[in-house]
Amino acid sequence: MYYLLNKREQQGIKLVKMIHLKRFGQRAEHNENLFVFLGDNVKTRLTWSGVSNKIPTYRTNSGKFYHLSSNTWLTSREKLASLGFPVTPNTAISMGVPIMPVTDTKRAAKIAGNSFHFGTAAVIQLLALSCFKGAP
Repeated sequence: MYYLLNKREQQGIKLVKMIHLKRFGQRAEHNENLFVFLGDNVKTRLTWSGVSNKIPTYRTNSGKFYHLSSNTWLTSREKLASLGFPVTPNTAISMGVPIMPVTDTKRAAKIAGNSFHFGTAAVIQLLALSCFKGAP
């Protein structure tokens, strides 16, 4: 999927590879946990999982989260899955809820964009549910 990136994004990937090699002494492509956000200018603001091994906070803009090891970027469905939303059968079964279908990728991107871990959403749901009184 590298060939689908625009020139600025391709230059960003090259820079990330150089930074990763210099900092960790390892090729970036060998780090399975390395994701880089290509919506920012990598020269001035490197947003990656190189240090923490955790996916950076999602944004609502159209920037891609690129996975160098597989030369792919995260889809909206994968972003939701990483946040703990039940978009896969295994996640839905373990949560005891029906699978959340992702039929509109733009809507799914808005749900995942500028969001935090599912734990934050769970606290919000818990507070909302605590406001309801059960039937007598």
